[in-house]
Amino acid sequence: MSPKTMKFLAKPMLFAAALIWGTSFFIMKNALDAVPVFFLLAIRFTAGAVLLALAAWKRWRSFSWDYLWRGAAIGGFLFLAYSIQTFGLALTTPSKNAFLTAVYCVIVPFLAWAVIRSKPDRYNIIAALLCVTGVGLVSLTEGLTINTGDLLTLVCAIFYAAHIVAVAKVSPGKDITLLTVFQFAFAGLYAWICGAFTETFPAAALAEPEVFLPMIYLCVMATTVALLFQNVGMVWSDPASASVILSLESVFGVLFSVLFYKDPVTGRLLAGFALIFVAVVCSETKFSFLGRRTLDMKKLAKPMLFAAAFFWGASFMLMKDALDSIPTGHLIAIRFTVGAPLVALIAWRRWKGFSRDYLWRGGFAGLMLFGVYWAQTVGLETTTASNNAFLSAVYCVIVPFLAWAVDRLRPDWYDLAAAGLCIVGVGLVSLTQAITITSGDLYTLLGAVFCAANIVAVAKLGRGKDVMLLTVVQLVTVGLCAWALALSTETFDFAALGQPEVLWPMLYLCAIATAACLALMNLGLVWSEPSAAALILSLEAVFGVALAVAFQGDPLTPRLLAGFALIFLGVVCSETKFTFLRKKR
Repeated sequence: MSPKTMKFLAKPMLFAAALIWGTSFFIMKNALDAVPVFFLLAIRFTAGAVLLALAAWKRWRSFSWDYLWRGAAIGGFLFLAYSIQTFGLALTTPSKNAFLTAVYCVIVPFLAWAVIRSKPDRYNIIAALLCVTGVGLVSLTEGLTINTGDLLTLVCAIFYAAHIVAVAKVSPGKDITLLTVFQFAFAGLYAWICGAFTETFPAAALAEPEVFLPMIYLCVMATTVALLFQNVGMVWSDPASASVILSLESVFGVLFSVLFYKDPVTGRLLAGFALIFVAVVCSETKFSFLGRRTLDMKKLAKPMLFAAAFFWGASFMLMKDALDSIPTGHLIAIRFTVGAPLVALIAWRRWKGFSRDYLWRGGFAGLMLFGVYWAQTVGLETTTASNNAFLSAVYCVIVPFLAWAVDRLRPDWYDLAAAGLCIVGVGLVSLTQAITITSGDLYTLLGAVFCAANIVAVAKLGRGKDVMLLTVVQLVTVGLCAWALALSTETFDFAALGQPEVLWPMLYLCAIATAACLALMNLGLVWSEPSAAALILSLEAVFGVALAVAFQGDPLTPRLLAGFALIFLGVVCSETKFTFLRKKR
């Protein structure tokens, strides 16, 4: 194939590898019920070695005897990583096993520092802190203990990290595919030896279709095919993109475990998974994609807005629980006081471009944002979560008219139709009873006005400015306003933050739902039209309901489906103006 074709296929190959490995968690969990750990790995690696050796038959001319000791060394780390992970999988859920294994991405830089003197940078340190917090959310019980399966999975992550560093150390100048053949062969040999001494070979079980077919999948797809896709994809794509795509393995692992293995997933687990995923992205990319100022930013803008809406949607249930223990002002103050330094630390190289006008620009946007959070959070105390979500989405109707008044961006009929469709759809999704206007509803409507003002303000004031610096000033402004409100009107016992059921949701709200989401939103707003951005951000309510349906067992009714369809139609209307219906043959 031509280089152009290979570059085109590289990322789909990496996605396919992540998808295949993600499915293998719950498939391997089922296989473990019939096949002991060591024999499962022995069969998997032996079959993988044979298949890969046949696929790489032309490469054998470059064989030399040092491939043996190199393969034996890295095969040993691979065997330890897989065997400990598999033992851990027998004692925990597939979804937790998938995400805790991904911790190896954060460990690698520190292990490389010890072995090859490659010093970790500040992104690695931030990633480590995020990762430890995420692991705490996923694994620690209220008594701050960890179960055996989770602990074994974390140990396996250390060996996965050791395996990656060992490969980097012994593979230069060698054919990586040929080295992988010996790596698999020796890992299989170690597994056969351990199995022979400690287990009974399950000959009868392997003849049963419910065991035999998953084993075929693990040997062919999850070992040989996925590894080939990974190696080819990494050669023809940049390392940052490849590492982020491959880290989706853990996301796919959770998704398939929930759908097919019926893993229970709580809001706390989702928060932990999100923190671990952000840690992996931080460690692997250094958030380099946030520094692009070319046309690529226009391509990334809407995915950023979708991501912000998704993480905010996931925060509804966490914030409702946090409000039971933390007063409104203190909740907002803590969120933004922690969020501001996180964004400032990520954007530290940008401070050379700071000027005084960032203060009034970020300060004004911060006042609007404080109004959003204050009014919405006060409203949430005295109205239902569904009313709060629905009335908050009214901002998508206000934005086109506010943008018209401020920036002379006159809305067209499609913008108005899209806003109407969206507001009706959010109503179908969120409302469970007739609206009765209460003080909480009025506060929520006021928050929608502030939200529209914030969207238009960031879109206007952020042009030609560094959005990350603007976000820092905005976060600081919100934090100061919130502390002024909290200290003058509320009392709060900070000891409550030491309770796991309060601390973990707050960490998610600070790191993900505040720092990460506001940075993503502001970047997306600068590079998108305000009306389109408002519609995408209104999906926050939809994601909140969808996650409740998927992970908390909420019923999926025809009314919900109708609401989702109307919102989707609204987004299509805004984004395309239905031009595809007017194309001539």
